[in-house]
Amino acid sequence: MLKRETLYQYILPLAIITICILAHFGSVIHNDISIDDTFYYQQVSSVQTFLDLPDVLRQNFSYVDYRPVATLTFALEKIFSEGGVLNPHTSHGINLLLYVLNSWILYLFLLKIPPSIRGQYIPIIATLIFATLPLHTSMMGNIKSRDGLLSFLFGMSYFYFLIRLFTENKSTYYQLAWAVLAVLFLLLGIYSKLDTFNFLMATPLLFMFFFKANKKINFKFIARLFIIVLISYRIFTFLFNIWTENKIQAIEYTQNEIQSDPVLFSENPIVAYSDLPHQLAFGIQTTFEYVKMVFRPHHHYYYYGFDMIPVLPITDKIIWFKFSILLLIGISAIILYKKLPLYSFGILFFFIGLIYCSNLVTPVSGIVADRYAYIASMGACLALAAVLQLVWEKYLHKFIKQSTASTKNAIATNQKEWIYLLAATLLLTSIYLPFNRKRSSDWKSLYSIFEADLPEIGTRSYEANRIALRNYIENGMASNDPQEQKELFTKGFEASKQAIEVYNKGMEAYDGVIYSLYGLGRYEDALSFSRLTIEKFDTTEIGWRILTEYYYSNKMLDSAAMGYKTLVDMTPGEENLVLFYVTTLQQNHQMAEALKYVDSIQHADTSQYLPYRAKFHLYLGEKDSLKAVENLEIAMSKGWRDNHELDIAGQYWWTKDKAKWEEMKKYLQ
Repeated sequence: MLKRETLYQYILPLAIITICILAHFGSVIHNDISIDDTFYYQQVSSVQTFLDLPDVLRQNFSYVDYRPVATLTFALEKIFSEGGVLNPHTSHGINLLLYVLNSWILYLFLLKIPPSIRGQYIPIIATLIFATLPLHTSMMGNIKSRDGLLSFLFGMSYFYFLIRLFTENKSTYYQLAWAVLAVLFLLLGIYSKLDTFNFLMATPLLFMFFFKANKKINFKFIARLFIIVLISYRIFTFLFNIWTENKIQAIEYTQNEIQSDPVLFSENPIVAYSDLPHQLAFGIQTTFEYVKMVFRPHHHYYYYGFDMIPVLPITDKIIWFKFSILLLIGISAIILYKKLPLYSFGILFFFIGLIYCSNLVTPVSGIVADRYAYIASMGACLALAAVLQLVWEKYLHKFIKQSTASTKNAIATNQKEWIYLLAATLLLTSIYLPFNRKRSSDWKSLYSIFEADLPEIGTRSYEANRIALRNYIENGMASNDPQEQKELFTKGFEASKQAIEVYNKGMEAYDGVIYSLYGLGRYEDALSFSRLTIEKFDTTEIGWRILTEYYYSNKMLDSAAMGYKTLVDMTPGEENLVLFYVTTLQQNHQMAEALKYVDSIQHADTSQYLPYRAKFHLYLGEKDSLKAVENLEIAMSKGWRDNHELDIAGQYWWTKDKAKWEEMKKYLQ
């Protein structure tokens, strides 16, 4: 028979938490791919069987990160997917399940905190607030955010077993098992996403607030706390060094050049300010923005960046006002340390969780992002729940007792009190239901999130518009539907104009205008804007392509040759540009210059086939078939393969040297 304690402590709360999550975020299962989701999809594109998994685990996520555990989940998902093809609906379903598990482990962790510290109803109140927080909609909407969900799950599991290790009197075997599990989950979290280190940094807080120890602030307490801080720091540096070595090995394995991934001014303007006062002021602004963002059910965007939060001097009145608010919140945590320890823990955990994304340690891409504060938000939820618990005990608790004064059964009274409190919490969190459901639908697809956010972002964020214009234009170029092309290029054009209005030093926005105009068939406008763009950015590839194409089609061969040479220098790996350049010189009666350029390539690297392929085309243009086919033969022997070009040479060999033709057939694919 089911025990009453099990029902009210575990089964009912976990079921209610799950139902709330499904009500608020369940619709994401119907969502498609959105921003950045293809990052992980591309990482596992070659995975077919379990034998491919070691290769996946050696891949880097980016120049600055390494997340093999998250990548592994996508690889396994692909292996078990029907036809070996990842389904975004399945991916969203897995993320939703992880979010449920995140909320469950938070609830179970809070249950392990001694009731005298946390209060009777904190676990369910805090978990329901966390589970329905609007700040988390992007965690649900973005498939890519699985790394953050895994990071939180393993980090909270580390907390869960750590608190059991220090608060429960069990046998040595149990304690050893919990210690091993705590370390294991910490490692899994770090290799899911680096922000799991937030839990390690907050480990001393567990000692301060929840572990069985002398709570008096004396020398013994301070000494123990110092030792815990020192151990946490040493573990942090040890694990971070190992993680860094693994990241470097992954970058080397995937043959990427080991380099930094610098944050651009358009992503975060603080990179242009090296002085400490401006950095401190911007850190205050960033932290204050997260305080506003954490419970606010609006103004959540897929990207911020320049110029959503302006850089202000530290002497500005706004900075001092925001700092005063943050200071008051910090002081309240200190003052209420004994009366509301969970409030103090939550506030301190919140601020610790924001250190890495506060722009104080390093500039963060985008300035702020709701997903950056996912782990930190747990602390804010605990603090709010502690305040609500205090209000409950001071005002409503008496009302429940009076209304059940005639009831002699204490258990029935507690049950009624639990139901009242649960109903009040559900009513409170239901305020977020319309926003969460709408925001979940905003993330339904790549275009839907742009259309939801760009009207509000407008001309306040260069990067938000740049991300949108790139996706509109790339998909417009890939589409075969004329009507869809028109719609996408039109939206790309509008996003490009808005990006330029925010920040007129971003070349990609100017290129976006050119692409859009060209895609819309406005060739003269595209040509005019190309000239304008080249005057501003002489390294604009699309501008030079449009202009060079215009020169060539209008027989302005001198200018066309100059344009092709510029493009060759810009994109040295694009072989066709070399061919366009030398054949344009030839058509302009500059055969000697063309051959001289080709010879320079040949001397620079005798192993490549490109110079001989270029000479093949040059001599064909000169109607010197013998020299043309001789050079093609050399190009073929050095690795070049092209059936069309071989067929052209074959017409010569068939009439002049059939034996040679029979020999050259080996190159036919």
